[in-house]
Amino acid sequence: MFFSPQKEPRRIAKVVLIDMGDLANPIRDPNMWKVLVLQRIERDRRPESQQGLDFPGGTVRRSESFKQGAVRETREETELRIKVEDLNFLKRQELKLGSGFIHWFVTPYTGGQVKLNPKEHEKFYWIEIGQLKTVAPYPPKWMMRLIRLGVDTLESKRFN
Repeated sequence: MFFSPQKEPRRIAKVVLIDMGDLANPIRDPNMWKVLVLQRIERDRRPESQQGLDFPGGTVRRSESFKQGAVRETREETELRIKVEDLNFLKRQELKLGSGFIHWFVTPYTGGQVKLNPKEHEKFYWIEIGQLKTVAPYPPKWMMRLIRLGVDTLESKRFN
């Protein structure tokens, strides 16, 4: 009898990056905060987002924690430097057919210029939270839910 070797589950980390202003000039109204949204190159668009909209992140290496993978992938895709200690866990999502997991994190943007890896992404947008439904591109519902969860998480930390 032939048994196929068990595939290792995919481990993916994604980051919702939110600009809340800087320490000297924080933006008090969360509707004026901005979220970083990437647009994948056309040949790499996924069914869950026909427009190709996505957040930074990707496959976590065996030697990395999910947070370490999130930091590395964000740097590789955008050249932005985020810190492990600034990542706030949002949720764990099971991939289709039990093939692995995505760990979602949120972190405040702390500066730097976005420079995309052209092999993966063609555009990026800083979209004001209060205009997500009124200004193109319009993120799909799954992204909107994660953005709202991220805003709520950062807002609760801001007052603690």
